[in-house]
Amino acid sequence: MMVGRRARRAARLGLALLAASPSAAAQTPLGEDPWVRPGLLRALVRHDACPVADSVLGRGGASPGETEAFYDPVADTTFIASPARGRGGRAVILVVRRPGTEPMPHPAVRLVLVIRMGHVELLRPHQRADERQLVIVLDDSLRLTPGTMRLAETPDVRAMRGPGAPVSLSISLGSASFAALARSGKSVLEVGGRTFTLTDEERADIRALYRAASCSPTRIFRDDVES
Repeated sequence: MMVGRRARRAARLGLALLAASPSAAAQTPLGEDPWVRPGLLRALVRHDACPVADSVLGRGGASPGETEAFYDPVADTTFIASPARGRGGRAVILVVRRPGTEPMPHPAVRLVLVIRMGHVELLRPHQRADERQLVIVLDDSLRLTPGTMRLAETPDVRAMRGPGAPVSLSISLGSASFAALARSGKSVLEVGGRTFTLTDEERADIRALYRAASCSPTRIFRDDVES
């Protein structure tokens, strides 16, 4: 996975959705740089192989490259995000937040689904929480039910409804669910009467993220994200 302008924007978007306030996260246009806290340092994490990742993904699956990350020196925390690859008015982002800079065996993850306003079924302000129950179907057989996705919608976003205006739903996945998602050959998200099938590219990004979080230390650059 090449680290470039697109990956940098994607990582920033994923980080902001994890760390920013719900209002700021909801107002972030899909594919544009969000508001990021000052003081974060740019970093890279390699997609290495290691026994803990190999036990989940199989040996020989590591791809060359690095994932862009951010390091918070105050909280001693690394944020690693998969790229936000927009497709059909939606993007799926996974963000691992790990303490320090060392590998984190069996990481948990936060899954963020960014949807453009056209998906009205998911965006009704009065919608019941049980209508945002997430079901993840893996390989047409295994069904994971991690719970209710949080709707990050604000009055400002509701006033912006129209082409290009996004909303985000997010949920935390435990280490077992993240491992199952990373090793699956087919992954489908079902929420609010909608179905979102992950592409081969997105699933490759998830496997790379799992290896980066599990196997590789954070390599920090001494420049602020806003520099």
